Amino acid sequence: MIWVLALLGHVPKYGTGIDNCMTPEHGHQISQAHYLKGSGGYEIHIDSDSSPFNTAASEEIDWDVVFKERYDLSTYSLYVGCGGCVPFQDAPGTPYTLREYQHGELEPFSQTYYYSAVAKANRKFNSTALTLANCPEEHFTVRLIDHHNRTSSGPIVWAAVVGLGESFTPLELVSFPLFVVQNHGEAWNDVVWTVPVSFLFVAPFFLWSVRRLLTARGYQVLELDIRFSQGGEKLSVMGVNTVREWFYELALISFSGAAIDMFLHLLVAQVGRDFSSNFWSGLFVLIAANGVPSLQVCTSWWALRWGPEKSNPRDFCSYDFWQCAAYPDWALVEILTGVAYLFLFGAGYYLGPACIMLAGIVRFTTEYSGRNGTMVPASYGRLRGAGGGAGGGGGAPIAAASAPVAPQLPRMFM
Repeated sequence: MIWVLALLGHVPKYGTGIDNCMTPEHGHQISQAHYLKGSGGYEIHIDSDSSPFNTAASEEIDWDVVFKERYDLSTYSLYVGCGGCVPFQDAPGTPYTLREYQHGELEPFSQTYYYSAVAKANRKFNSTALTLANCPEEHFTVRLIDHHNRTSSGPIVWAAVVGLGESFTPLELVSFPLFVVQNHGEAWNDVVWTVPVSFLFVAPFFLWSVRRLLTARGYQVLELDIRFSQGGEKLSVMGVNTVREWFYELALISFSGAAIDMFLHLLVAQVGRDFSSNFWSGLFVLIAANGVPSLQVCTSWWALRWGPEKSNPRDFCSYDFWQCAAYPDWALVEILTGVAYLFLFGAGYYLGPACIMLAGIVRFTTEYSGRNGTMVPASYGRLRGAGGGAGGGGGAPIAAASAPVAPQLPRMFM
């Protein structure tokens, strides 16, 4: 699971702290980026000549500063070394001479673009200058002072980075979608409208369009059976949908919405800047992160609608993945993969993985609580209109005209 954020390269941190000054939550060896606006930075308290920095061994501290744009270097000052970040408490540190920005980088996992103001060879600070004798302020700081003399409005959007090590807590791992959304919003890209628009409007319209296109070409499609009828002045809504189908539909909307939101921000980050292969990496990330779970949802939904009715569990999984998805024990696969998708590059922004887990829980509880000593789930009989079949319970079947007919191959993916 660590590889998800390890590829991102650092643990993002947000907040204002005291006067926009932060203290790293982890040790200085762990890679952390503090996202800030305007004057501020971070400071690390020095306890002794050996803690937290081994000054006797000349330990080098990894640091960096990255910016959303190439701001005029004369409109701010950067201080690195012995000093404090909070104004009027300590000296700001040693002035760092800014010469030029490095080549911009597109971050494919969070869909952001940044420029470092420090050459790679200069991103280390020798801790010998941080002995208590040499550093009466007892702090190591990376501090920026915004002079507010730019022609453009708004504060400098930047991030102060410390450390290179890759180590993440479980909470940080599962927080990846929050990091992505915050970077898309006010923390970096500053485009906040894409999430509600993508989830509430674009994703449902996208799924509707794909379904209509497949229907027009003669394919059967997966969608909720919702019908409206007018009786006098009363509008009735009818349909034959299980709880699992509602979860599957919501999951598809969530994964589609997340992919659309990520794609929009990939364009925001790339347009007007130097093109690199990271764009294609970002495209692959958003398609894989949301496409793989969507494919699983479709196979499970397909198996629910048109899955084979076999009593031998070995026969159930002897053909293909989509047939295994009809097996009742596949509920455990849904639950476990739903948990795993929480760590997959922001897949579905929590909602998609949660719907897969809930569908698995519903399948597990309903199929096994209603079984009559057979491996065929009760829901198949109800959906197919098979009275008295496995789990059918002899109840009133659905009319044969409304029962779906199984295709020869699982051809539909929406």
